Amino acid sequence: MGRKPVFLVIDNDASRGNATVNALSPMANVFTANRAAELQKIKEREGKIDALFVSSEVDHLVAMCEKLVELTDRAQVYVVGSVQLSMVRKLFAAGVTDILASPIDLSKIKIQGLELSQSVPSAEKSADEREKLDFGQKVEVTTKRIIAVSGVKGGDGKTSTAAQLGMYLSRKGLDVLLIDTDFTGNAARWLRMDTINSISEFADQAKVERFDRDSLESKLVTHKQTNLKVLPSPIDGFSPVTSAMLSNAIQAYKPYYSIIIIDLHQGYNPLFDVAKDFATDILFLTVPDVERLERTKGMAQQIADRGVDLSKVKVIVNKSKGEEDLQKIRIALKNFGFQIFTLPFSKEFSDSNPVPPLFRDPKLPYVKAFQKLIAEGLGFKLKSSPNPKSEQATKKKKKSAAKGGPNPFSNLLAKLPFFKAKTKEVYE
Repeated sequence: MGRKPVFLVIDNDASRGNATVNALSPMANVFTANRAAELQKIKEREGKIDALFVSSEVDHLVAMCEKLVELTDRAQVYVVGSVQLSMVRKLFAAGVTDILASPIDLSKIKIQGLELSQSVPSAEKSADEREKLDFGQKVEVTTKRIIAVSGVKGGDGKTSTAAQLGMYLSRKGLDVLLIDTDFTGNAARWLRMDTINSISEFADQAKVERFDRDSLESKLVTHKQTNLKVLPSPIDGFSPVTSAMLSNAIQAYKPYYSIIIIDLHQGYNPLFDVAKDFATDILFLTVPDVERLERTKGMAQQIADRGVDLSKVKVIVNKSKGEEDLQKIRIALKNFGFQIFTLPFSKEFSDSNPVPPLFRDPKLPYVKAFQKLIAEGLGFKLKSSPNPKSEQATKKKKKSAAKGGPNPFSNLLAKLPFFKAKTKEVYE
C-alpha cells in the first residue's frame, strides 16, 4: 500500500477552510497554512506536498497560485470557489491545475502517481447510480476533448448522434457539456428538456467575462437521467447563432468540462470555422443516399480546402443497411483519407420516440456500432467491469452442483412463455 497523499488548504476564512479540510480528509492527510513559513514547515515534516487547495477569496489570487507552484516544486494547485472568466485564463497560465466548485467533488482530484482513496460515500453513490445503464463498460478519458458534430443535410441524425454521445459519456461519470448551435433541431427539445436560457446570452464577450462559475452553470439545463449538461440553441427556434456566441461559450466552459460536444448546423458554415479551431475531433454525418453523395463529396472538399487536419475528421454513415451502403461512401470519399464508421438503421429509433437504443439493449447492432465509434473513432478507452448479477449466478451454479447438480426441469421451464425473463426498461 502506497503512502497517503498530503494536501494543504489555504483560506483566510477559518470556517470555510475547515469545511474544505473536512471534505478532503477521506482522501489524504490535510493541513492548513496561511504563511510561507507554515507551508515550508509542513513540507519539511511530511517530505512532500501533493496538492494545494486555495480559496478563490484570497487576496492576489493569481500571484499567490504562481508562488505556490514555485514553492512546492510544482505541486498540483486547485482553486476552490467561483472566479470570473477573465481570471480563469490567468490562473491556468499561473500553473493552476483546475478550478473546483464548492462543495468539492472529490472525483475531480487526480494526483499523478498516486491512487487516491475511494472511500467517499457521496461519490460512490453517484457512481453506483450511473452504473445501472453501463452494461459492463467504463470509459477512461485522459485529456480534455472538444467534439464538433456536423452533417451534410438535416435529417442525417446529427443532433441525435451528438445527444446520444453526450448521454453515453455522461452516464459513465464524465463531465460532459453539449453546446447546441443548430436552431432548427434543438437538442434540448429532442431530449424533452424545458429551458428558458440559450447560447444567445454569450453574444457580448465583455459580459461573458464577468460570468463566474455559478452564473455559467445557471445557463445550462441538466438531463436528469444521465446528468448531461446542455447549453440550448435559441429558444424561439429561428434566431441565428453567431460565431461570437459559439467562441465565447466554448472559452467560458472549457476550463470546467472534460468533454464539450458541439452540435453544429448542417453544412459548412461560419460556425464550423469557429468549431474546427477548438475541436480535437470532428464527426461528419451523412446517409447512404444517392442524392446525398454529391453533397457529401462537396462538404468533404470544403473541409479539406479550409486547412482542417483531416486526421480529426470521422465520417459517420448513419442509417446504413449493409456493406453496399458503406462502399458508396468509401468510393465517394476515397481521396480524402477519412476514417469511416457506420451506424446501422434502427427501426425502433425515431424522432417521435427518441429513446436511444443504446440504453435499451446492449446487444443491438446499433449499440455495438456506437461503442466502436467511441472506442476506435474517438479513442476513448472502454474497460469491461464485473457484472455483480453474473457473479451471483456463478456462485449459485457452484452451490447447486455441490448439492447434486442443477434442477433437471430448469431448461424445460425456461422455454415456457410465462417463465421467460422480461427485458427491464432501464431508461425512463
